[in-house]
Amino acid sequence: MVATTGRIEVGFQPSRVNGWFLKAFARPYVSVGGTEHAGSWSAPVTVEAPVGTQRVCAYVRYRGTRWNLGARPTVVDVEPGSRITLTARNGWANSSTFTLSPPARS
Repeated sequence: MVATTGRIEVGFQPSRVNGWFLKAFARPYVSVGGTEHAGSWSAPVTVEAPVGTQRVCAYVRYRGTRWNLGARPTVVDVEPGSRITLTARNGWANSSTFTLSPPARS
Protein backbone atom coordinates (compact mmCIF):
# COMPACT_ATOMS: atom_id res chain seq x y z
CA MET A 1 0.00 0.00 0.00
CA VAL A 2 1.30 3.46 -0.91
CA ALA A 3 1.78 5.91 1.95
CA THR A 4 -0.48 8.95 1.78
CA THR A 5 1.25 10.89 4.53
CA GLY A 6 4.66 12.03 5.65
CA ARG A 7 6.03 13.41 8.89
CA ILE A 8 7.13 16.92 9.71
CA GLU A 9 9.30 17.30 12.81
CA VAL A 10 9.98 20.76 14.26
CA GLY A 11 12.41 21.44 17.09
CA PHE A 12 12.77 24.83 18.78
CA GLN A 13 16.16 26.44 19.35
CA PRO A 14 15.71 29.91 20.86
CA SER A 15 18.46 32.51 20.77
CA ARG A 16 21.11 32.37 23.48
CA VAL A 17 20.38 36.01 24.26
CA ASN A 18 16.63 35.76 24.96
CA GLY A 19 16.08 32.00 25.17
CA TRP A 20 16.01 32.02 28.96
CA PHE A 21 13.17 34.56 28.86
CA LEU A 22 11.14 32.65 26.28
CA LYS A 23 11.58 29.35 28.11
CA ALA A 24 10.38 30.94 31.36
CA PHE A 25 7.40 32.89 30.03
CA ALA A 26 6.31 31.49 26.64
CA ARG A 27 5.24 28.21 25.10
CA PRO A 28 6.18 27.14 21.55
CA TYR A 29 3.61 26.09 18.93
CA VAL A 30 3.71 24.68 15.41
CA SER A 31 0.98 25.03 12.80
CA VAL A 32 0.94 22.55 9.91
CA GLY A 33 -1.70 23.05 7.24
CA GLY A 34 -3.61 25.36 9.58
CA THR A 35 -3.78 22.85 12.45
CA GLU A 36 -2.05 23.98 15.64
CA HIS A 37 0.14 21.70 17.77
CA ALA A 38 1.54 22.65 21.18
CA GLY A 39 5.29 22.27 21.37
CA SER A 40 8.03 21.89 23.92
CA TRP A 41 11.40 23.54 24.42
CA SER A 42 13.01 20.18 25.17
CA ALA A 43 11.60 17.86 22.47
CA PRO A 44 10.60 18.28 18.83
CA VAL A 45 6.98 18.24 17.68
CA THR A 46 6.20 15.49 15.15
CA VAL A 47 3.14 15.94 12.96
CA GLU A 48 1.65 13.49 10.46
CA ALA A 49 0.89 15.52 7.33
CA PRO A 50 -0.88 14.64 4.07
CA VAL A 51 1.21 14.38 0.92
CA GLY A 52 1.51 17.65 -0.97
CA THR A 53 2.47 21.22 -0.23
CA GLN A 54 2.07 22.14 3.44
CA ARG A 55 2.33 25.53 5.14
CA VAL A 56 4.38 25.24 8.34
CA CYS A 57 4.64 28.00 10.91
CA ALA A 58 6.46 28.13 14.27
CA TYR A 59 5.63 30.72 16.93
CA VAL A 60 5.32 31.31 20.65
CA ARG A 61 2.63 32.53 22.99
CA TYR A 62 3.27 34.13 26.32
CA ARG A 63 1.47 32.31 29.08
CA GLY A 64 -2.12 33.51 29.45
CA THR A 65 -2.29 35.10 25.97
CA ARG A 66 -3.63 33.96 22.57
CA TRP A 67 -1.34 36.03 20.31
CA ASN A 68 0.92 34.13 17.93
CA LEU A 69 4.28 35.89 18.21
CA GLY A 70 7.31 35.45 15.99
CA ALA A 71 5.30 33.66 13.29
CA ARG A 72 6.97 33.36 9.89
CA PRO A 73 5.47 30.63 7.70
CA THR A 74 7.35 28.48 5.23
CA VAL A 75 6.17 25.94 2.68
CA VAL A 76 7.40 22.34 2.44
CA ASP A 77 6.62 19.54 0.02
CA VAL A 78 5.61 16.34 1.81
CA GLU A 79 6.23 13.14 -0.13
CA PRO A 80 4.77 9.71 0.71
CA GLY A 81 6.57 8.22 3.72
CA SER A 82 8.95 11.19 3.98
CA ARG A 83 10.29 12.77 7.16
CA ILE A 84 11.05 16.48 7.06
CA THR A 85 13.10 17.78 9.98
CA LEU A 86 13.11 21.52 10.67
CA THR A 87 14.55 23.71 13.39
CA ALA A 88 12.81 26.92 14.48
CA ARG A 89 15.33 29.61 15.44
CA ASN A 90 14.70 33.20 16.43
CA GLY A 91 17.05 36.18 16.51
CA TRP A 92 18.54 37.92 19.51
CA ALA A 93 15.71 40.46 19.85
CA ASN A 94 12.55 39.39 21.62
CA SER A 95 10.52 40.59 18.62
CA SER A 96 12.43 38.36 16.14
CA THR A 97 10.51 35.86 14.04
CA PHE A 98 11.19 32.13 14.07
CA THR A 99 12.91 30.97 10.89
CA LEU A 100 12.34 27.33 9.94
CA SER A 101 15.33 25.59 8.41
CA PRO A 102 17.02 22.20 8.31
CA PRO A 103 18.95 21.61 11.56
CA ALA A 104 22.51 22.94 11.77
CA ARG A 105 25.22 20.34 11.30
CA SER A 106 27.52 19.87 14.26
